Amino acid sequence: MFLKMRILEILVFIQFCLFVSAKIKIKNLKIPDGIEYNTTDEVILDCDYSLGEEDKDTLVIKWFFQEGNIPGDGRMIYQWIVSRKPQIVAKRFKSLIDLSYNASEDPFKKHRALKINKISSEITGNYTCVVSSMISEDRKSKKLVVYRKAENVEFIHLADSEMYICAAYGVYPEPVMNIFVKGSNLTRIEDYDDNDDNNRESSEGDDDAIGYNHDGLLNVTSSYKYLKTEIKNQTQFICELWIPDTDYHLIFYSHLLPDNSGVIHRLSGLALIGLSLALFI
Repeated sequence: MFLKMRILEILVFIQFCLFVSAKIKIKNLKIPDGIEYNTTDEVILDCDYSLGEEDKDTLVIKWFFQEGNIPGDGRMIYQWIVSRKPQIVAKRFKSLIDLSYNASEDPFKKHRALKINKISSEITGNYTCVVSSMISEDRKSKKLVVYRKAENVEFIHLADSEMYICAAYGVYPEPVMNIFVKGSNLTRIEDYDDNDDNNRESSEGDDDAIGYNHDGLLNVTSSYKYLKTEIKNQTQFICELWIPDTDYHLIFYSHLLPDNSGVIHRLSGLALIGLSLALFI
C-alpha cells in the first residue's frame, strides 16, 4: 500500500514538472491596426508562440472570429492539429483563407497564421488565437477593422446662423465625431459626444444625424450653435473625427473672433500629433 502511494506521488510530481516546463505562451499576436479598403488584396494574422517539448505531440492551433462588440471568442473558423493538415471550419471563410500559406519553417509553427485573400468589411471583427496542448494553453485577441476613409469631410462656419457644422460623407464603419469648444467665455466640452445626453446641457440646439448613401456608406453630421454675444475673446471650435481601432483620425479647428469671423484649419500627419496636443492644453 505504501509503495502504491509513493508511486502515485512520484507520478503526480512528474506531471506537475511537465506542466511547469511546458507552458505555452503566445509571444506576439500580429493583427494590423485597421486596413483601409482597396489598399491591399491580402492580410496576414499571425500568432507566434513558445512551447515546451512536452506540448508538441498534442499541439492544436485554433482561430475564432466574433462580429461586433459581443463578448466571448465567437465561433471557431480555423483549426490546425499539428499532426494533420489545417482546415477551415467556418463556411463563411472557405473562400477567404489560404491554407497553403506557411508562416514558419518550424514544423510546429508552420500553419499558425491566417492569410486572408479577400479584403472587405466582411472580415471586420474580433479575432482570437488559441494555442493549446494536453498540458497548457494560451490565448490572445485583437480587433481587425476594414474601413473606408470619408470621401469628404467639412467643418463649416455659418456666421449668420451662429453655428458650426461638422460633416463626414461616405465613411465606414460608423466613426466617432466629437465637437469641442475651448474659450474663456464658453464652456469647454471635454470629450464631447453628440450621442451623450449628459453633454447636451452645454450645447443646446445641437443636432446630429447618421444616414446611408447610395453605396451603403455612412453620412454623419453634427452641429453646434453658439451665441455671438458670448464671444468676448478668441474661442476655439474643434471638430474631431476618428474610427475606433484604426489610425484614421482627423481634426479641424477654427479660431472664432469677437467679430464672429473665423477661419477653418485641418490638421494631418505630424501637425495632427503636435498641434492637437496644443489645442487641448
